[in-house]
Amino acid sequence: MKKSQSLFLLIIILLIAVFLAGVQFWIKPGIERDLSLMINESLKTQGLTPKSPVTVSVSPFTRTLSIPAFDLSPNATLGLQQGHVRPSETIMTYQGLLAFSPLRDLLSPKSGPITLVQQSLCQGITMEINGATVTMENLTARDLAIEAEELAKLLADAQGKRPAMAASLIRMEHFVITVQTSKVKLAMGPMLFEKLSKTHLERLSIENIEGFEQNVKKFHSSRLLQNNIRIFTEDEALTLAAKLAQASDEARTEELIKVLIGEKPLVESTRLQGVTIDVEGSPVNIKEISFTTKAGKEEHIQVTGLSLAGKTIEDQMGQKLPIPALLHLNIALGDSKETPSSRKLSASVGIDELFALEAEVSADLDNLDHLFAKLLTCPLHDFSLRYTDKSLLARAALYVAPDGSGKEIALAQIRKNMSDSQFERDLAEKLCAFVDKPGQMTITTQPGKTFTASALAELNEMNVGELLKLSVIQGQEDLNQTMARVKSE
Repeated sequence: MKKSQSLFLLIIILLIAVFLAGVQFWIKPGIERDLSLMINESLKTQGLTPKSPVTVSVSPFTRTLSIPAFDLSPNATLGLQQGHVRPSETIMTYQGLLAFSPLRDLLSPKSGPITLVQQSLCQGITMEINGATVTMENLTARDLAIEAEELAKLLADAQGKRPAMAASLIRMEHFVITVQTSKVKLAMGPMLFEKLSKTHLERLSIENIEGFEQNVKKFHSSRLLQNNIRIFTEDEALTLAAKLAQASDEARTEELIKVLIGEKPLVESTRLQGVTIDVEGSPVNIKEISFTTKAGKEEHIQVTGLSLAGKTIEDQMGQKLPIPALLHLNIALGDSKETPSSRKLSASVGIDELFALEAEVSADLDNLDHLFAKLLTCPLHDFSLRYTDKSLLARAALYVAPDGSGKEIALAQIRKNMSDSQFERDLAEKLCAFVDKPGQMTITTQPGKTFTASALAELNEMNVGELLKLSVIQGQEDLNQTMARVKSE
């Protein structure tokens, strides 16, 4: 009995040994061969040819794939002078191992996504392209997947197109572009690419973006965030490139507008936060710049918290002006709720404690084709331009007449220069009321009036009143009181 048990155990051990030997000497070489084929051919389709074929070492038991460092050959078409890829290590999935093994026809799915990689880390890539050095450090990818049909085509045809990969996360620790000749440098990182598919990237996040010129930091942003980014297929990219190359300047601009804010926008939303720009040695700070679009139906640009460089303003104006810091800018292009074919354009700009300017007009546009040309000729209506004064007029009056006589000078000039007609005299009285107690001044179209942008050039003092009207709401404070308050700051 004991002998039979020992014999059975020995047989089991021999079978395990045969299986391990098979894995090591039969499955392992097949995996390494096919992975090497895919990596080398994928690089070549991008114009990146290794000086020596990339080799791959696989440990089936730990599912670890190791690639030693390799160099890239020059490519005049890409402007690549040289390139170096540092070692990488990848942990494959069991499904990925089977997909590259001789058993794939039996055990791998024939359709649907195949997750090949659990996690991959490349220590870095350095390339010299057209005199610039590009460096990427610590590239990490998780859950890399490919469609089963594409993988089968790639392995069957070594000259196949670059495979479209999907990933739950791609992370780059540091990315730097340096142009030695002009001493320009762009550095950023870490970078996160989240939920990448064949046609879509759900989220891109880039931290600590810095731009240098002559070793001086000229630009900094704490973070760039983008959501719902469209990924062009190789055929779509080639078609667009050919169309842009053959188009006129105007047609090229219109095509790029459609790419950015058309029915399939390139990016749904972008937010650039914590921006600092060096302007002649004085910093300009912006809290946030944001852009959103909704599939060609509504676009919105917003700039908030812009700090103006006080030193630069003082130098240009020739005197100290206590101008507050924050500026807010909003620009929107969207659908009108009343008419499906009408798009409402609006913009606002304001500086805290200085002024607010808001404009709005509706344009009869059915689509974004030839947008610029249409805006000149399409019917426009419901126009309004509203200016709210918060102290800008007082500061301007003090700049013109520091002795405090600016109000009287302004009132006299308005009444003197606007007295030739009853229309001018009525307009002058409204302007004088605004100057006396600055509040809100609004220009609107007369009810039911429609016009075109090109027709505005034909307006004069005889017919402007037929299209536009001015209304004024006085503020609570007399201009002289505001000037006194400003001088005491």
